[in-house]
Amino acid sequence: MRPSVLVAAAALGFSAHSADASQPISQSMAECAGLVLAMSGFMDAGDPRADQMLRLAGVWTEAAIAQAEAEGHRDAVPRIAAFKKAKYDEWTDRGPMSVFSSDFKDWAGYCRALGKSRGLDIDLS
Repeated sequence: MRPSVLVAAAALGFSAHSADASQPISQSMAECAGLVLAMSGFMDAGDPRADQMLRLAGVWTEAAIAQAEAEGHRDAVPRIAAFKKAKYDEWTDRGPMSVFSSDFKDWAGYCRALGKSRGLDIDLS
């Protein structure tokens, strides 16, 4: 039952990911969207939790675009799409067992803390 394991792992907050301080916050937000989107792809079709993950990826994407615009990026939509796709591809390539890696735990914790600090509705409910 891999979906239950993935959702449980994705829902847990772990240690903070050490982000590059010079990286724009919009990029980090886009990367969180890509991570969540990749995790949703590991779930079985029709699993309602996959829909929750897709909603969460949308929350991250919208927030990342708004942040990129606030940072002055005129190309906010394609910029965020590119960062999101890169992180999605990275995690998809790692496969579903990646949720057990320390890197995933770090990213999940970082995204959770970032979302909370930005007031985003990132709970899986």
